[in-house]
Amino acid sequence: MRILPFIFSLTLFPILMQARELVIPTPPDSLRVPQQRASFLARHYWDNMDWQDSAALSDTPFMEQNLSNFFAISGLASAEARREGIDVLTKAASASAEGTRQVASLAYTYLYSILSPFFDEESYLLFADALSTPEGGSDNLDEAELSRIASRRAEIMKNRVGEEATDFSFIDRDGTQRSLSSTPGRRLLIFYDNDCEQCDRLKEALATSGRLQSEIDGGALSVVAVESYGAGPEEWESKASMMPESWIVGRSVGGEIDNEEIYVLLTAPTIYLLDAQGRVEAKNLSPEKLEEALGFRL
Repeated sequence: MRILPFIFSLTLFPILMQARELVIPTPPDSLRVPQQRASFLARHYWDNMDWQDSAALSDTPFMEQNLSNFFAISGLASAEARREGIDVLTKAASASAEGTRQVASLAYTYLYSILSPFFDEESYLLFADALSTPEGGSDNLDEAELSRIASRRAEIMKNRVGEEATDFSFIDRDGTQRSLSSTPGRRLLIFYDNDCEQCDRLKEALATSGRLQSEIDGGALSVVAVESYGAGPEEWESKASMMPESWIVGRSVGGEIDNEEIYVLLTAPTIYLLDAQGRVEAKNLSPEKLEEALGFRL
C-alpha cells in the first residue's frame, strides 16, 4: 500500500499483498477537519492490536507498515494528540518485550534516520521519553538499548528549535579566528565536509540563487559555511576560494564541531537556520525543505 493517499485523505486503504490486517477505527463523521481526523486516529490507531499475538509481532511487513502509517498520521495530528497517541502505543506495546522492541526499533528507523521521509526529532523525543519509563516498556529493553535511546535523546536536546544556538569558533578565509556569534542577523548555517558531493551540489545551487544573493546584499541574511570534519588548510582553501565572496566561509580546526559534538551532525551537509537573535529557527533541513524554512524560493 502506498501511504501518500492515506496521508492526504485520512481514509484507510487495505494493505495489499498482506494476509494480516489491522482493523483501524473510523473517525466519526463529525470530525471533518483533517487535523481532527488525524488526531482521532493517532489516539485510537492501535485499539484493535493484540500486543501479545506473537505471530503478528513477528510479521515484519505487517508491523512495519502499520507503524509507518502511525508515524505519518501522528505527524498530522495536534501536538497533544501526537503525545497521547505515542503514550497509548508504548504502554500497549509494553504487554510484550517483542512489542516494545519493535516500536523502539522502528521509531528510530523512521523518525531519527535523517534519510527517512518521516524524520522528526521532536516526535522521536516523545518516543524516547515514553520508552524510558516502566509504563512505556523500559523493563522490556536491556541496558544497551536504553543507553542508545538516552544517547539519542541527549543529541536531540542540543541546539533545539527555539533555543539559542551554541557558539563556536572557526578560522575564516583570511586566516582570522572568529565566532558564530560575531556574525549579526539571520544566518543560514551550513556544516559541510570538504569531500562531500552532496555538499558541493548544495553550495552550487545556493551560489547561483539570485534571490539568496539579494537577501545577503540587503542585509536580511548571512550564509555561514563551515567545514566541520577536520580538512587540512590547503585542502580546505582550494574549495573555500571558489565559494561566493559574500559568504562567510570557515573551517573548524581539527574538526572540533563534529569531534566534540558541539553540534550533532547526522549527515553532510547539515543545515541550520538561525534568527537574528541567534535562536534556532530550523535544523537538520533537507535541501528540499530549505526553501520552506527560508520563506522564499531559491
